[in-house]
Parts: sequence; structure tokens; C-alpha cells
Amino acid sequence: MNFANLNASLPFRSIGRTIQMYPDRLTAEILYQARAGELAPDKLNAFFMYNSTANFALIDNLEELIFTFEDQSFTIRRDEVETWYREVGSVALLRDADLWRAHVQSRIADEDQVTDFVTSVVRSSSQNNDRSSI
Repeated sequence: MNFANLNASLPFRSIGRTIQMYPDRLTAEILYQARAGELAPDKLNAFFMYNSTANFALIDNLEELIFTFEDQSFTIRRDEVETWYREVGSVALLRDADLWRAHVQSRIADEDQVTDFVTSVVRSSSQNNDRSSI
């Protein structure tokens, strides 16, 4: 799957953005033309969960994803997302529509699940790379 096309169909697609690839590190960075601090925290947290899961499920050779906003940068690693979805076995299995609905879409509606995801896997550069939610 093409990284740019995938992300053009995911939440926050209406925000202007550019993409930077780091193939030697199997890392992709999306630079958004918006301030994270001005976005609704619940929407931003759900975005982290949904978009990172979709990217890791559909792009096998992606190991790290960086969401950079004008005021903060957030890093999410495949191994940590895999650990969070451990009951599925592999995020690649989430390509199955039934598994996607059961393990991603149903959890997005649960604020506690979204908060747990963000606390567990999202690292913010504005917090000295400590894991934190916004």
C-alpha cells in the first residue's frame, strides 16, 4: 500500500501535510500544518490510535511512525503497537475487516482504551521523549 494514499484516507486528512521517509530506519514522518495543542485532545488521541494502527497493519516494512505538528512531535513504534494488540497476534492480522472492527473500531469508541493506547505507545518530544498522553 502506498503510504501517502493511505494517510490521505485516514482521520486528519483535511489538515495540510507533507511526508518525509527515512528508508534506512524504516521510518515515516508526517508533518502536519496544525498545532497539536489546538486540536481536541480526545480526537487527537483517537487519531494516534487509529492512524498508527492502520499504518502498521497495512505497511509491513514500517517500524516507526512520527506525527509532527507545529508545536509537538509524537513517535509510535511498531513493536509497542504489536505489544498493545498482543491478543490479536500481529497487527498485520487487523487487515481482516472483522478483526479491525473488533479490535480497533470498537476500542476507538472507548475513551479508556484510547487513553491506555496513548499512554502505552505514544512518545511526545515535548515531554523529553517520556511516554505521556496529552
